[in-house]
Amino acid sequence: MESAIGSAGVGWDESVTSGMYWPSPLLVFSFEPYASAHRVFWVVDNGSSHRGNRSAERVRKRWPNLVLVHVPLHASWLNQVEIYFSVIQRKVLAPNDFTSLAEVAERLRAFEHHYEKTAT
Repeated sequence: MESAIGSAGVGWDESVTSGMYWPSPLLVFSFEPYASAHRVFWVVDNGSSHRGNRSAERVRKRWPNLVLVHVPLHASWLNQVEIYFSVIQRKVLAPNDFTSLAEVAERLRAFEHHYEKTAT
């Protein structure tokens, strides 16, 4: 997967379960405003790679300003949010052929308008 910032394996983590790519802290913390932010909250599920105190400690050692926020174990309402963003990832943001941030915003607004008309 190519992106404007990097390619898979270089700053992008592939989800084992979904096969989707997500930016890793290594990539995110190389850019402002995250590199110099006092705190950055990183919302994660309870997957085995980032669950528990050991994971939080490992992250704090590498990125002292990163705060892991774990979603609740039994939060089925979050699945709807995850589904929505996975649709955006697959249908709106891929392929990553944008020439400007304005073009990204325009495509996201068009999808939002379409989704609001068709979602039930």
